[in-house]
Amino acid sequence: MTEIVFWQSMISPHQAGLAQALADRPGLEVTYVATEAVRRSRAAMGWVEPSLGSAQLKLAETGTEIAELAQSFGPDAIHLCQGFRGNGTISHALPALARKGARMGVMMEAVDQRGKTGWLKKPLYRRQVKHFGGAVSFCLAISDEAGRFIAECGFRADRIYPFSYFLNPAPETAQRRKTARQIVYVGRLIALKRVDLLIEAFGALNLPDTTLSIIGSGPLRGELQALAHTQPNADAIEWLGTVSNEAAQQVIANSDCLVLPSEYDGWGAVVTEALLAGTPAICSSACGAKAAVPHSGAGGVFASGDKVSLERLIRLQLSDGPWAGSQRANLRNWAQNALSAEAGAVYLEAIIASIGQTTAVPAAPWITPHGAEIPQKIKTFVTR
Repeated sequence: MTEIVFWQSMISPHQAGLAQALADRPGLEVTYVATEAVRRSRAAMGWVEPSLGSAQLKLAETGTEIAELAQSFGPDAIHLCQGFRGNGTISHALPALARKGARMGVMMEAVDQRGKTGWLKKPLYRRQVKHFGGAVSFCLAISDEAGRFIAECGFRADRIYPFSYFLNPAPETAQRRKTARQIVYVGRLIALKRVDLLIEAFGALNLPDTTLSIIGSGPLRGELQALAHTQPNADAIEWLGTVSNEAAQQVIANSDCLVLPSEYDGWGAVVTEALLAGTPAICSSACGAKAAVPHSGAGGVFASGDKVSLERLIRLQLSDGPWAGSQRANLRNWAQNALSAEAGAVYLEAIIASIGQTTAVPAAPWITPHGAEIPQKIKTFVTR
């Protein structure tokens, strides 16, 4: 029996499905270590404690508890740590496991290097890689940028694997009959998410029989609503506020396109949620999910901050009318093979099996095999 141990600051809905799927695979035993179940800030956004299925949960609230727990696992356990640095109390796991000589990998998003102190992050990571890199067997890079960054910091390039947030598909919902087209945004209303860009692009398009649904809350809600009122199609923009995850999933599943216009997003799990529901996704080139979206054959990637590029992509995606029937089913089937928790579990098991072996490196499941047909026309204007 192989034991896999997750070390996370909380029970993340972005990781819980993967832990579940791994625990369901024969010959694997999974433990999920967290410092808390759900942060208050996340609970306020509608998050609830995710199910871990048959994976075992262990809570460790202090650095001492984490260090002691690290010593309790057998020598053959494989540990998945949350990043090389930061992440609060759970960061005590990496040095504790390194001292023990445990087998471990690191899972990390792209590092945000914007701002006045952004230039300091690469030297800090270089120091961490120099100190702990020899003890880390592999890195699961959640975005192309994360992989490039950690390689530039000195981590072995042949031990870096592209990764994603692999999620459980939401239960299929009955599709309502409709003639109008619907665009949806799901996320916080903060400057980082560039909802203003989406509102302006939607207003500039001013497409007939098309609505924009905005799910989420945040400090910029009033400012964004004021901006929306200046658009010629202001009445077509609806503000749904904070809703349950189930309600958000239902809106996504009945939409013709999800847009994530962020100026930075480590991955953008809502993109995966949309694709698993069979809904095309459009994201900016600053989202980690840009690695997978072009392979979906729908939606696409626009240059971050470029309103004209976003307008073109929305217009093209909606040009064929409401997205339904076989289009949605084909996209859903592709996503389940590429981005579901089950697909991630198979991929991670293959990664672990390949470490130190001469076998071929497993390809990320969202990458279309060489020579295979992509299910629909790729609608990507700009990637970088």
